[in-house]
Amino acid sequence: MFRYLVTDILFFVSINLITPEELKVLQAELLELLEGMERFVAKGCYDDTGNEIYVYLSNINLDTSYCYLGGQNYHLSMLKAFTLNSITSFDVETFHRLKNWMSSLKRSSTLISVSGEKERVRFFNDQRCLVQEMTDTI
Repeated sequence: MFRYLVTDILFFVSINLITPEELKVLQAELLELLEGMERFVAKGCYDDTGNEIYVYLSNINLDTSYCYLGGQNYHLSMLKAFTLNSITSFDVETFHRLKNWMSSLKRSSTLISVSGEKERVRFFNDQRCLVQEMTDTI
């Protein structure tokens, strides 16, 4: 999950757009983010709202981000691929196709929210290692 982000940050360090001091600040913030994420995932809900969250690990590597948001009167689908902006659609058919496709991915993924403790611990430890190793490269 953090591999692409770390790679991008290190690229910006290599072309001197991020200083070593800024890298250390980013590293600390990413580690703090991971701690919060791990806590939410272990509980299965957000502290403030109590809204449930479901996090799945997949062995399928997607270079694209997908998300959908729906309600009684709206259907939003988003696709982000190698750009800073997302492609968005309010088309109901697109929404249902994306939702069905993402649901099919869950069948081959591991739920780590609340359950899957062994996989959850390994996942977050791997992410922390990636982030901690960022400053080793400079």
